Amino acid sequence: MARLKCLCGNLLSNSSNPEIEYEVFNDEEMMELIDRSEKELGAALNYGGPKVSMWKCPNCKRLAIFEAHNDIVLQWYKPEKTNNSNW
Repeated sequence: MARLKCLCGNLLSNSSNPEIEYEVFNDEEMMELIDRSEKELGAALNYGGPKVSMWKCPNCKRLAIFEAHNDIVLQWYKPEKTNNSNW
């Protein structure tokens, strides 16, 4: 997937703005990746990756949550305002 329209109307593109895309690892996945990389670098490079990825809108800071390798948004999250909101 290369483009997605955020709920705020902003057009998101991971090809023109790759820093919007994040991959999320749970503890088990991260430990498996670390174990593989310690044993053999080649195995770590062939790791299938995380099960979840997300895009962060630079305009409204909403997160679009995806199942990895799928271009359908599973959930949208809108951050709540806080006093220390530099995120």
